[in-house]
Amino acid sequence: TTDIWLRREFSLPDRSLNDPHLVVHYDEAPEIYFNGVLAAKLTGWSTSYGEVPISPAALAALRPGKNFMAVHASQTYGGQYIDAGIVEQAKASPVRMLFNYPVRDTCICLAPDGNYYLSGTTGFPDWWKTNEGIRIWQSRDLTNWMPLGLVWSFAKDATWQRPVKDGCRAIWAPEIHYLKGTFWISYCVNWPGGGTGLLRSQTGKAEGPYVDVKPDGPLTSEIDASLFQDDDGQVY
Repeated sequence: TTDIWLRREFSLPDRSLNDPHLVVHYDEAPEIYFNGVLAAKLTGWSTSYGEVPISPAALAALRPGKNFMAVHASQTYGGQYIDAGIVEQAKASPVRMLFNYPVRDTCICLAPDGNYYLSGTTGFPDWWKTNEGIRIWQSRDLTNWMPLGLVWSFAKDATWQRPVKDGCRAIWAPEIHYLKGTFWISYCVNWPGGGTGLLRSQTGKAEGPYVDVKPDGPLTSEIDASLFQDDDGQVY
């Protein structure tokens, strides 16, 4: 028919809900009830899910444990559907700076020593064009971070990466990984004709020193490399 009626039972926890809203996707003109009390009455139709306020009377009718939701939607032309539910607004946690150093393309790995290690593109504000190389940070709790410094630099370690082309020379998106008993950093060079490379820690430590597995040129001509180890130990 041109009408849809649905009714379902749902349970709520024994606590106050944090700013509850309806989330609905409909076609068209739905009425939504909680425990027999009108929660929302809408017109027209939607093309995606969206949040809708719940009427104060319907909020007051909600109770811990068993509740009922009933919906009615009608159709005048085209599609016909209704989906509705309750969502809570997440309580915002205070935001604080982890460390005062701009980083983008961030990558974090957990090593066997129990520490987390973080890498990423640095060199603000010119990181699209130039930077010093690769920096690493260490943390036990993902909250307090200690800088391990510049573990690979153009000035000290570069081979094929050393030239400046069209004013560009930067390491982009270095990713630190722990595989096969040591740390590896996949990376790319930004200048035209650059590409990806892979570094291996010679000491098994995140701070290196690192050796390039292919010092005579890039592994590929692309950017933003990563590493993946399959269940059989094969690394891609």
